[in-house]
Formats: sequence, structure tokens, C-alpha cells
Amino acid sequence: MGMIKSDKELAGSKKKVSEMELYKSQSIDEIRSAAALYGLDSFQSQIEEEIQEYESIKKGHIPEYFFEFENMGLLLIALRIKKGWTQARLAQELGVAPSQVSRDENNDYYGVSLPTIKKNLKALDFDLKISFN
Repeated sequence: MGMIKSDKELAGSKKKVSEMELYKSQSIDEIRSAAALYGLDSFQSQIEEEIQEYESIKKGHIPEYFFEFENMGLLLIALRIKKGWTQARLAQELGVAPSQVSRDENNDYYGVSLPTIKKNLKALDFDLKISFN
């Protein structure tokens, strides 16, 4: 999995959690059930954490580790989510195709140029200062 990047993904994740609850309520062989439920519980917990993170970001709470240089892509995505923008809206602000924003976010902005990062930050009204120790 990974980070939830849109309201559509959020809805899909919530649906998966509901489906998992339904599966867990069905009776099957106890040994297989225990093994399956362990995997299902783990997967469900991961999705629930992602839902919590997305909803927290929408409220304006960006996790501290997103501000580390190696997590720049996650920060850009979180800033868009916090602003309440869709990928299409960001694409419009940047003057690029929505597919470009989608591609960049699917790759967590890995490999994009510094001018592209700077342009995204400006569009999202975020001033970032980087310091070296």
C-alpha cells in the first residue's frame, strides 16, 4: 500500500475495511480462519492507518517526517490534500495535464527536477527553506 492520495482512494480504502469486516464475520475452518484473519487484520490495520493519516492531513496536520528532504514527494502530495485540491486542480494551476500530476504523485515525485518541485510549492502557496548541517 502507501499513502492515500485522493478522496476517491479514501472511499475505496474505507470500502475495503468494510469488506474485510464482512469476511471476518463469515465462518470457515478454524485453522484456516486463524491464519487468514491474522493476514486480514494486518492488512486492515494498515489501511485504517492510511485512512487516519489522510483524514489528519485534510485537517491540516502534516506528519513531521514529511518535512525531511527524502520525503519531499510525500510533502507535495500532503500540501495538495491539505489545500483541498484534486490532482486536476493542481494540474490546472501548474498548466500541465492532469495525467502529469497523477504520474508524478504515483511515483511520489521521484526523479522530478528541482524547478518542478519549486513550481509545485509555489502553486500550493508553500515556502520551503532547506538548510544543511
